[in-house]
Amino acid sequence: MTRGRLAIFLPSKTVLMSTEFNGDMYYSGNGKSTAALLTEVQNAEDFRILVQKVNEQYGYEEELVYALPPVCFNTYRNMLNDYYDKWFSDYVFIKNLSSEPLYFALKNDKRQLLLLDNDDTVTFYFGDRAEDFDREFGKSYTVVSVGDFDFPEQELEKLEVKFK
Repeated sequence: MTRGRLAIFLPSKTVLMSTEFNGDMYYSGNGKSTAALLTEVQNAEDFRILVQKVNEQYGYEEELVYALPPVCFNTYRNMLNDYYDKWFSDYVFIKNLSSEPLYFALKNDKRQLLLLDNDDTVTFYFGDRAEDFDREFGKSYTVVSVGDFDFPEQELEKLEVKFK
């Protein structure tokens, strides 16, 4: 079963995250339509409606959307450290509604940051870029190699400033 989770990053430094949807969240399954619908989300209410729509295929009765506290705003952008403790999904569909560009530390061996502009979306596959989604949606992201940086969450904003 290919799992997926959706999230939006808000100006209040809050992250809204969906429950994990278990099954067919890969590109040729439910992933393509989910990613396309996420591009249309403009606020928290739109996000809640989208998550309910995705849930129509799954029928989960649990809480569908969780608000993470501001302390998680940086932590959850770091895909490199503790990925499974935070996301635990094969695919993570994210939209940046924070009103500013955000960097995400990628979970790969290249030591990279991906820049996600405000009002843009990205799909991650186990914390790295999901290139099949990038191609389909014509996405081209700014990716910065940062060498031997260890990505502690409290330093992510300082590193962002260096590359802006």
